[in-house]
Amino acid sequence: MSFLLSLCPWARCAECVGHDGRGGGCGWWLDRNEDDGQIVRELVPAGDGLRLFNVSYHFAIKTGSVNGASSDSRVFVKLYGEKGDTNKTILAGLRAGWFLDSVQISVPVHGMQYMFPSHRWLCKDEADGKVEVEIYPSEILDIEKLINYEITVVTGDVRAGGTNANVFCQIYGDEGKTEVITLKSRSNNFERGTTEIFRGIGDGWFLETVDIKRLTMAMVLVEVKKEETKKDKKKDKKKKKKEEEEEVEMVEELQEVVEVFAFPCNRWLARDEEDGEIVVELLTEDSEDLEVNSYEVHVFTGTMWGAGTDANVYINIYGEIGDTGERQLRKANNLNKFEKGQEDIFNITAVDLGILKKLRIRHDNSQASAGWFLDRVEIVDNKDDTTYFFPCKRWLATDEDDGQLARELVPVDEAFMKRGDDDDEEDSEATLGLEQKAMSTTYTVRIKTGDKKYAGTDANVFLILYGTKDDTGIINLKASKTHRNKFERGMIDEFIVEAVDIGPLKKLRVGHDNCGGGSAGWFLDWVEIDAPSLGQKLRFPCGRWLDKGEDDGAIVRDLFPNSLQTELYTPFVPYEIKIFTSDVFGAGTDADVFIVLYGRNAVCTQQKSLCVNKRERLMYFERGAEDMFIVELEDVGDLIEKIRIGHDNRGVNPGWHLDRGSETIIFPCERWLAKSEDDGETVRELVPSDIITEKLSRDGSLKVTEVEVEDALETHTYNVSVMTGDVNGAGTDANVFLTIYGDIGDTGERKLSKSETNSNKFERGSVDKFTIEAVDLGQVFKIKIRHDNSMMCSDWYLDQVEVVDEDTEEVFLFLCERWLSRKREDRRIERVFYVKGYEGVRESLNNKKKNSNPTVKSVDSNMNKKSKKKKEEEEIELPIIPYHITICTGLERDASTTSRAYVIIIGGNHTHTERLWLDLPDERKGFEAGSLESFQSHGSDVGEIKKVELGHDGPLRRAAGWLMSCLLLCQPKGSNISLLASAGWPKIEEMV
Repeated sequence: MSFLLSLCPWARCAECVGHDGRGGGCGWWLDRNEDDGQIVRELVPAGDGLRLFNVSYHFAIKTGSVNGASSDSRVFVKLYGEKGDTNKTILAGLRAGWFLDSVQISVPVHGMQYMFPSHRWLCKDEADGKVEVEIYPSEILDIEKLINYEITVVTGDVRAGGTNANVFCQIYGDEGKTEVITLKSRSNNFERGTTEIFRGIGDGWFLETVDIKRLTMAMVLVEVKKEETKKDKKKDKKKKKKEEEEEVEMVEELQEVVEVFAFPCNRWLARDEEDGEIVVELLTEDSEDLEVNSYEVHVFTGTMWGAGTDANVYINIYGEIGDTGERQLRKANNLNKFEKGQEDIFNITAVDLGILKKLRIRHDNSQASAGWFLDRVEIVDNKDDTTYFFPCKRWLATDEDDGQLARELVPVDEAFMKRGDDDDEEDSEATLGLEQKAMSTTYTVRIKTGDKKYAGTDANVFLILYGTKDDTGIINLKASKTHRNKFERGMIDEFIVEAVDIGPLKKLRVGHDNCGGGSAGWFLDWVEIDAPSLGQKLRFPCGRWLDKGEDDGAIVRDLFPNSLQTELYTPFVPYEIKIFTSDVFGAGTDADVFIVLYGRNAVCTQQKSLCVNKRERLMYFERGAEDMFIVELEDVGDLIEKIRIGHDNRGVNPGWHLDRGSETIIFPCERWLAKSEDDGETVRELVPSDIITEKLSRDGSLKVTEVEVEDALETHTYNVSVMTGDVNGAGTDANVFLTIYGDIGDTGERKLSKSETNSNKFERGSVDKFTIEAVDLGQVFKIKIRHDNSMMCSDWYLDQVEVVDEDTEEVFLFLCERWLSRKREDRRIERVFYVKGYEGVRESLNNKKKNSNPTVKSVDSNMNKKSKKKKEEEEIELPIIPYHITICTGLERDASTTSRAYVIIIGGNHTHTERLWLDLPDERKGFEAGSLESFQSHGSDVGEIKKVELGHDGPLRRAAGWLMSCLLLCQPKGSNISLLASAGWPKIEEMV
C-alpha cells in the first residue's frame, strides 16, 4: 500500500502517523490492546538507536473533590515546549462534566517535574463554559535524572532455546549500576531465533548476545561548506556560471551519538543445562581490565536448637569494583542444606570483585522451619587464595532477635576469629556486635497506613532503600515492632533495617505482592526513616493507593524525601551496654527498662528504652541474668560521668534488683528498683567505679587493663517542698512530676509519689515534702513541673517550690503562682520556672522540640533550620519575653490544616525570634475552619515588630495548605498590640 503526500521541504524530517481507533482489525501495533497501547506514533528516518531519542512524559492528573467532578468524555492533553508541541493525546474519565484540580508531568530524561494548577471546571454547564484550557506551570522541581538505554537481546537458534520466564537485566558501569530492569513488552518475547528490542516451551533459555545502546556526547567529523571571501565573490561574478562541485572541509563538532556495547554469551540459562545457573555476568567484547573469577562460599549454621532453615537463601557479595548481584545458594556439598551445626559450601562465578568489602545474605521466610541462626560466612577468593571472614552470630527470623530476615556482614581480621575460639564466646559476640554496629547504619523505618476505608493490607510488603552509593536490595517487612497485625488502617508500624555504606538516602521503593485475597489493596500515607548514626530523619510522603483496582493501578511506588520535613540532629554513636540482674528472689522484671548516659559539662543522651517491644521485655532482665544491648545514642564524650537507669513500673512483675551495669565503665548499684522494696524508687542514678580497657593483638590474644575512677561525682540528697496555693479549687488529685536542673546535670523526671507530710497530697494551702536522691547537680537554676491531668479534680494552682541541697545546705526558691490546668489560664499542665533572682538565658517550652526526655544540655537539641546565616556571624543574645498570639482560621472550604504551625517575629536591625511553634493544648492536632486559638510563647525581644512570618511543616501541596484569616500579636512588655490580616494561604517559600 502506498500514499502520495505533498509536503513542504524540511531540513530534517519527522512523521506522525495514527488512526482514530475505530473499525475492525485496525491495530497495526497502533492498537489499544498491543504493545504500549498507543494508536499514534511519531516516526523518524531509519537509523541506529532511534528509540534512544524518545522522551517519555509521565502524567499525574488530579480531579477535584467537588460533586460531579469526574468525567467520561474524550479528555485530551497537548504539550508545548521550546522546540514545538505534541499532538492531542486522548485520555479517559467517568463523566462529561469535569473539575480539573491539577496536572503533574514528570520527564525523567530531563530530570524535571512540572506542576500545572487548574482548580476549575471544564464543562459547558459550569463556570465560563469552557471545555478546553491552557495551563502554565506554577512550579518546576528537579527529580532524579535518567537516560535511555536500548537493549537488544538475541535468543539462540537451537532446539527449545526460547523461554517463557521473566527476564531481568542489570547494567554496571564505572560510576555504579542500574536498578534491576525487567525486559518485557506486550509482544511474544524471546522466541527461538528472534531478536528482541528493549515465550517459548519452557523456562530454559539459550542466550546468544546482548547489545546495549545509549546516547553520549562525542567529537564527530562533519562536512562544512568552505566560506568564500568578498574578493573571491567579485571574481566569480566576472566569470561565467559553471556547474562545479562545491568545496567542503572536515570540521570536528560536539554531537550526540549512539554508543554501542556488545555482550556475547552463547550459553544456556537453565536449571537442567550446563552448570544449572540462570544468572550470568557478561563482559563486552573488548573488555581487557576485567576477568571472571570464582568464589568458594562456606556458610556455617549455628549449633543452638532450631538453628537450621528450609527457606531459600540468597547472597550478594560486594567488592571494591562491583558486586555479584543476588544469587540463590542452591547447589551445596550437602543435600539437605543449612542444618544445625553444618557447613555448606557453594561456588559462585562472577567478574572479579577486587578486595571484598561486605556481603548481604537473606532468606525468603518460606517453608515451615524458616528461622535461621547464621554463625558465620567464609569466602575464599580462588584467584589469589585469600580467605575473608564474615561473622554473624545472629538470627534471621521474624520471631527472634530484631525480626530481620536479611543481614549485611563486614569482614573481620583472622585474629578476631582466633579470639572467638579461645576466649569467652559471649564476650566475643559483644565486641563483634559493637564493631559491626559502628561500620553499619541502622535505619528505623516507620510506615503509616492511611486512615481510609479498606486502607489496610494483608499482602507481603517489601522495601528498598536507595543511597548515593548503593541500595539495600529487597527487604521483606515481616516483623513489626509495634503491632502483631501489620499495616492496618490508621496504624504506624516500625521496622529495623541495617545496611553498610549505601551513602545518603535519595529515594525508596515500597510495594507489595498483591497477595491476601480481597485485602491486598493498601493506602500508604507516608514512610519515615530515622538514621541516628547519620543524624537525620527523613519523611517520604505518599498519600496514594497501592492497589490494582484504585488510583493508577500501581502496587509499587518510588518515594522521595520532603526537604521541609527533614530533621537534622547530632549523629549518634553505638554503645555496648551490659546489665547484670541480681541473683535474689524476685529480682527479675518485665517492665520497660530505660537508660540515660551523662558526660562532662552536663551533656547527656535522650532517654532510651533497652527493649523495643513486649516480647523483648519478657525475654530480658531475668534473675541472675547478664543482658547485653547495643544501642545508638548521642556522643557524650570519652568519659561517662554517670548513668540514670530505671523502669516504668509496669508488667506482671515490675520490681527489679539491679546488680550493676557495664559499658566499658562499671556502674555499681546493688539496690532495688521497685515500688514495694527499699525506698520505693524505680529510677537510680549511678556513678562509675572502674574503667576497663581492652586491646586485641594480631595473634588473637586480649590485653585487659582496669583502672579505678578518681574524682567521681557524689550522690546528693535534695529535699523538695511543694506549696499548693490558697485559692478556690487549687488542689489536684493528678500525678505530679518534677525535674530539677543544675549547671552540671539534671535529675530526670521524678514522680512525686510519697509525701512526707500529708497522706493526701497537693491539697489547697498545704505544703508537701519529698526527698530525691541524685548525682550532684551543681548550682540548681531551673525546675520543670507537670501533672498528667488524670482523675476528676486535676486542676492545680502551684504557689512555690523550694529545693534544699542537704549536703551543701543551699536553698533554691522557685516562685510559681500559676495554674497547671487544661481549663484555666493558657491551658497548660507543664511549666518551667527559674530560681528566684536568676539572670541567665531563659527558654520556653514552646521553643524546645517535644521530647520525652528533658535534659540540661541534650546533644539531641536540633538547630533552628530556618536560620541559614554564616556560622561565623556572631549572634547577639537578646532577652527573652512572652508573646501572646491569637490566630483565626478562615471559614472557606479546606481552610483547616493538621500540620504543625509556627511564627517567626521579625523586628528592626535584622533581629528575629526563632521558630515559635504553636502547639495546641489537649494534644489536639490541627486548626479547624473558623477556629480562634490563643497561645503564649517566649522568644527573643525584637523591639518594635516589623513583620511576622507564619508557616507550617506540612508537605508542599495545596491539599496540606492552611487559610489563615488574621493574626493578633501582643507584647505585654511594652503593651504593644499588632493586628496582621492575611486572608490568604501561607506561601510555599514561607514554609522553608
